[in-house]
Amino acid sequence: MRQAIEALAHGRWDGLGFAFLPGDGLIGIDVDKAIDPSTGEIAEHCVAIIDRCGSYTELSPSGTGVHVIVRGETETFKDNDVGVEVFCGRQFFTVTGDVHGWSGRDVEPIADDTLAWLREMVKGKPTPSVSADVQRTLQASADADRRARRYCMTALESAVQRVRNAGSGRRNNTLNAESYGLAQLVGTGGISETTIRAALSDAARACGLADAEIEATMDSGIRAGLTEPRRLPEREWHPSRPPSWGESLTAAATDAEPPWVAASSLPPSTEEGAPRARPRGEGQASAEQDDAFGMRVDGLAARFFLIENTLTAWDTQDEAIWQIANMRVRFGQAAVKAWLSRIADERAQTVKLTDLVFEPGVEVPHHQINMFSGLTVKPIKCDPSEVAPMLDLLRHLCSQTVGGASTEPGSDLADEVMHWILCWQALPLQRVGTKMQTACVFHGAQGTGKNLYWDIWRDLFGVYGITVGQTEIEDKFNGWISRKLAIIGDEVVSRQEMYHNKNRLKSVVTQEKKFPIRGMQQETRWESNHANVVFLSNEAQPLALEERDRRYLVIYTPLEGDETLYQRVRDFRDNDGLGKWLHYLMTYTVGKFDAHTKPIMTRAKEVLIELNWKPPERFAHEWLEGYLDLPIRVCSAEQIYRAFRRWCDRQGEKWPPSQAIFTVSVQRFVGERVKRLASGHEPPRLTYKQIALKNEISGHRKTVRCWVPRGLGPPNEVSEGVWAHDAVTSFESEVAKFCRGGHGAQDEQP
Repeated sequence: MRQAIEALAHGRWDGLGFAFLPGDGLIGIDVDKAIDPSTGEIAEHCVAIIDRCGSYTELSPSGTGVHVIVRGETETFKDNDVGVEVFCGRQFFTVTGDVHGWSGRDVEPIADDTLAWLREMVKGKPTPSVSADVQRTLQASADADRRARRYCMTALESAVQRVRNAGSGRRNNTLNAESYGLAQLVGTGGISETTIRAALSDAARACGLADAEIEATMDSGIRAGLTEPRRLPEREWHPSRPPSWGESLTAAATDAEPPWVAASSLPPSTEEGAPRARPRGEGQASAEQDDAFGMRVDGLAARFFLIENTLTAWDTQDEAIWQIANMRVRFGQAAVKAWLSRIADERAQTVKLTDLVFEPGVEVPHHQINMFSGLTVKPIKCDPSEVAPMLDLLRHLCSQTVGGASTEPGSDLADEVMHWILCWQALPLQRVGTKMQTACVFHGAQGTGKNLYWDIWRDLFGVYGITVGQTEIEDKFNGWISRKLAIIGDEVVSRQEMYHNKNRLKSVVTQEKKFPIRGMQQETRWESNHANVVFLSNEAQPLALEERDRRYLVIYTPLEGDETLYQRVRDFRDNDGLGKWLHYLMTYTVGKFDAHTKPIMTRAKEVLIELNWKPPERFAHEWLEGYLDLPIRVCSAEQIYRAFRRWCDRQGEKWPPSQAIFTVSVQRFVGERVKRLASGHEPPRLTYKQIALKNEISGHRKTVRCWVPRGLGPPNEVSEGVWAHDAVTSFESEVAKFCRGGHGAQDEQP
């Protein structure tokens, strides 16, 4: 599966397929032409199939049908006129991954009566006759399963919302409590541990928790909840008052129940939430039902803005874009239809796609919606000494910084680098929305504290911070970058065969203007890029850097420090550390530091640049630095190329470039490695020029392309042609000796 996803990400294939094999215990249900692409309206038989199966459901590639996967065994049957195909042990689905509503995240078993109902729908055959008692038993079992799933999904959605809304000091406790309460319901069959973990993990990441912290917290809560199973209540719950698991289930010893309302008090409705026809004489119940339905539509109107000319809407509560089709499944087809009708009548609650903007710290015009609603972490005033654990960890990470920077005598480069990093972190918090034109790269051995330090920085931005990997960087859909202020690229390695990612990474770091946001089955949006990026890696070459790169500050971290250092940082984080660290950075003196301040050149950065050199550049560097047994003097292009070919043999370079490519590469290399002076740039260390060589004895002249090292020239009263002729002639013996084996440093290495 991983290989298939990687192949798709590289653009070599059009999509993914999931095959149904004999004996795998899976059934596929393909419903075609059941969704109106212009309105998103779903056919009644499709809604009924999704509801009765209650299993994994996703939109088909065309967007006009659905695929449902259930567990079970059956023969294959279909009807093209009906547009429904049920198969087992054969065929395959083209996978989209566009999950259709909450009810379909797990693959669930299909009931026998549901299979019989499908068979009757497709083949027109009556359900095999069974006794009335058996029918009542099957129906009661199906109703119980459906009720358990509805109840558990309601509890899950409420738990997700509470985790997302938890304050910085309550996130872990809230996640633990919700994990515990939901795990108590696994025994009902209405929810699985997989569903709990997936939903709560997404919610916890959205509120800023790190993955390792999420897993540990959920594990604790789920283990405890599974050992204390809880049955469903005898009475139904009111949909407007979902169970509050974070409060009631954690007090299991008191046997407290959520706020139930008797089932008889609920307004009768269809399973989609639309009013049902009532017999005459029940006007009061009908009025109550109409009121409840109207309140549901009012809630949709207050929460959602229809995005014009699309089949999507902006959710002001969860700050996310919804597919209209998914809204129909989640909130009921009738309610969504009434909401759309209200929008059409009142011409309200709509927004143009171009008016859905992300502009932190900016007051946008009234016709636009700003997808930035402010940071949730609040600064906590503290003494600078209280943030010492964070500063000590940063100092440890920077302690191996040596060489490569211009500093005053006696200055400590590590302190200079620390100040640069703190300014880089502080500026986007002091001026929210600042897009830094630079990025930080921290790489080195495992366990040094890189992730611990930078995860705390990411958490300061709440839902606007994210950690991504190579998969997200390479994905053709980049919705992950939408509405982000802080991005950690964890193990985002520009591998040898993926150097095309280098330019993609550059655009994430430096693109200030509108950035294309492409989501699966969504219109492309253009959004301002305010993301500031940090790359973390355990690799020796985490990124491919060019010779004159101005974007990255590179730190090679030392080995792990004393465990007490990391424990101090964790204790700081868990005791209002986020608020204190935010206060420290918001009050940190940045001086003239701005978004374009160039990073300090560290030795770690020089090493990454050198790792990106091609053979001609590395050869030129070794020659000019005196590492080769080859004197630095005037020579012909042919002579130095012969020496280069011999060097390639020794280095194991199987495919040396042609002389023309070698010449251009060396010219560019020496031209880009010049220093800037007050009067301009210094001359390069090598100059490539044509010289008419003159044999002083014969007087014969021959024009030859030559390399002339900087600072070398003919002595007084000697012409350039004569001087160059003698130099090239004497260099020939040096080249011959070098090509025979020579006595260079590289030959002396063991």
